[in-house]
Amino acid sequence: MSIDRRDFLGLLAAGGAALAWPLPARARPWRTGSGPDTLLAWDSPREGAFVMADPNTGGNVLALVGKRGVLVVDSKFPCYGRALRLDAMALADTNAVTLLNTHHHGDHTGGNAAFEGDPVYAHELAIPRIATQLPRYVQGARGGPGMVSQSGGSEALLALATEAAKGAGELSVEDFTPTHAIAVDGMSVDYGGSEVKTRHFGAGHTDNDVVVVSRGHNLVHTGDLVFSGLNPYFDPGGGVTAIGWLASLEKTHALCDEDTIVVPGHGPVGDRSIITAQMNYLSGLINAVRADIDAGVSKDEAVAKTHPFMEGLGFEQVRGRAIGAVYDELGGG
Repeated sequence: MSIDRRDFLGLLAAGGAALAWPLPARARPWRTGSGPDTLLAWDSPREGAFVMADPNTGGNVLALVGKRGVLVVDSKFPCYGRALRLDAMALADTNAVTLLNTHHHGDHTGGNAAFEGDPVYAHELAIPRIATQLPRYVQGARGGPGMVSQSGGSEALLALATEAAKGAGELSVEDFTPTHAIAVDGMSVDYGGSEVKTRHFGAGHTDNDVVVVSRGHNLVHTGDLVFSGLNPYFDPGGGVTAIGWLASLEKTHALCDEDTIVVPGHGPVGDRSIITAQMNYLSGLINAVRADIDAGVSKDEAVAKTHPFMEGLGFEQVRGRAIGAVYDELGGG
């Protein structure tokens, strides 16, 4: 089955059963009476760190509470941006919000417009890509009420999504474009007297992947370098390279110890073993496709295959796309 990025984002937005996965058993979402009132369900894997990992709403979001501010990592689809910002302020009891995008894909940057006036960071290669996506953001904002309703969102969430949909026609490129560029090899980002390190290891899932490292929380957000429990999505138009992806994961794994919390771009939070699992997947994929090319297997035949390391994982619809992208990368096309 062939699937492009538009189809993939549509499947995410639809929240279909085929793409769903259970939250970890240890998940402790905040509810009224047990913590700050929030519009979305957040897990707190470590004090001062909150993760919103609902598969129906786009990429995983991390909120880190700092000394005098809060850092939000990624902003999901357009209809969730306002809720994410309000929740972050409630969790940290502050109005000082900083946003950081791990890469340019729309399910990680769609909510950027809700962070108007806040510092917004992204890799320097992500910024021009984000600037080309306005039609997608506008379409996402207009479809937001349906997305929220289909995913069982609350009346408060629906009201925010409806408000965003009404203003979709007034959105501009500037509403989504980050205000600060992360240098080619990464940099430190200050959020109200607290700091995270960002690292860029070259092209991988995209050409602008950023890994976010909080030493104070012993926590790493990998962006879409890790799809936890899922087949990973390949976007040739975004600069994907399986070989570079594997190299980036090796360097990301080296940032972690046995106690590090790892927040993937999609799927359940884990420890560094979820990075290892993604590395094993990619090395298995590269080896399997290389063997097919050496055996004279055509691209169409290769794409129609599946492999043991792909079985039992979510996002089954993107397996053929992954094989096809690696087939082309290895020169088999």
